[in-house]
Amino acid sequence: MDGDLSPIGCPVLRVVYQTKPDDSSAVALEVSKNYACPSDKKNILFKGSEMCLECPEGTYNSGVSTCQLCPIATYNNRSGQTACLNCDPGTSTYREGSTNSSHCFPTCQLGSYSDNQLQPCASCPLNTYGVNTTYCQPCPAMSTTHEIGATSISMCRVCDYNHYGDECSKRCSSRHCDERTGISSCDVNGSCEWGCKPGWMGVDCIEKCPKRQYGQDCGKLCANRKCQDSFGSSCDHVTGKCVGGCSPGYLSIDCTKHCDYVHYGVNCKSICAQRHCKGDQFCDFKFGNCKDGCLLGWKGRNCNESCDPDHYGYGCSKQCSIRHCDETVGISSCDATGSCDRGCIPGWTGTDCLERCDGKYGPGCSSSCSARHCRADDAPCDHVTGSCDGPCDAGWQGETCTDKCDTGTYGDNCVMACAARHCIDIDVCPHQDGECVGGCNSGFQGLDCLKDISSKGDSTKDTDYIIIALAVAAGVFCILFITVTCIHLW
Repeated sequence: MDGDLSPIGCPVLRVVYQTKPDDSSAVALEVSKNYACPSDKKNILFKGSEMCLECPEGTYNSGVSTCQLCPIATYNNRSGQTACLNCDPGTSTYREGSTNSSHCFPTCQLGSYSDNQLQPCASCPLNTYGVNTTYCQPCPAMSTTHEIGATSISMCRVCDYNHYGDECSKRCSSRHCDERTGISSCDVNGSCEWGCKPGWMGVDCIEKCPKRQYGQDCGKLCANRKCQDSFGSSCDHVTGKCVGGCSPGYLSIDCTKHCDYVHYGVNCKSICAQRHCKGDQFCDFKFGNCKDGCLLGWKGRNCNESCDPDHYGYGCSKQCSIRHCDETVGISSCDATGSCDRGCIPGWTGTDCLERCDGKYGPGCSSSCSARHCRADDAPCDHVTGSCDGPCDAGWQGETCTDKCDTGTYGDNCVMACAARHCIDIDVCPHQDGECVGGCNSGFQGLDCLKDISSKGDSTKDTDYIIIALAVAAGVFCILFITVTCIHLW
């Protein structure tokens, strides 16, 4: 409505009151008359004189001679402005010339309307659809909507509510729309508002994924699955399910998720911590392979299989029954190391008694081959018996030539009898040569006084006589020779 706010004697100024229909308060908006003033002011005649005033709130200076009211959906809460402020999206004003953002009220949504586009709003009736928030357009001839509040012409359909397509031959309920967000509408094309369920494609989601593809938006490739039967497994267009299960290290219905870092194997049921790996504990998610092999007593690539009773060692590679354990008292047990309970039989050493004595022989390899008295320098040394496999040095006997001759014997093969010697000191008899340390009895000689010289006495005397006779004859000859020589010279 209009009112008069001019001072006495001044021309009447037109004033517009902006008000909400149910609001008793009013907002006065001054609009000055048509006088020339600077761009930011307008003319006004006051007490016979022209005055230039700023455009008040709710108006703006558009560059013409008069202040302009702020258009619908804008406001101005300051004077002297050259433009108005926009209301927030989804809000608008009832009239022009609003002075505050509080004059911006919610507008109708598409599919509903009011005369001024502000709430309260009414839904577009059946057989119409929203063009804007002030008008609902009737559907084309022979088409209808199946609910109020239609938002586009596509909702005007010739088909009934549950059909679409050419001659309404397709059922809306046969589509495979993704309705996790909400139930999809069904327009003339059967479009699914939020796309298709996994395994389906097309505008109306009634086409299966192409061969060898599956899942949401058909975006997964069957070839990328890790099925147990990689080449023979079928590929469900919805889930990609591997009918025969997953290859080791993978799980989920389509076998595309690999085991976490603490599990491995078929269906990821095997636990890495239950392996018996040696060294590096890295756990291959497919087979749980132990990079550095297994601990003693375990075998298999994931080292979770214990050795059978007749095997032991790394990888169960050694056989208990071929050890050389001392089992004179009883059968030895066979643990992961193959240890023999009561040690080894002669000629063998080591925890599991599989090592031959080296340079030694006998029980516990306690005897040294170099301590034997074999006659041959290169005589062999059996690791069990220490046998020289040949004769011994004089004074020694036995298979290993480490036993001195028995008391009362000496020499090669200990066949010489000490009592047969003719020693002055008969009690001393070295086992090597039987030497008579104190000398021989009369008539005997030799190292062991076995050479009898008494039986050769007469022949010795004859020899002496012969030697004396020859000496005498030689002397006589010399005397005669000298005598003859002298006579001749005389």
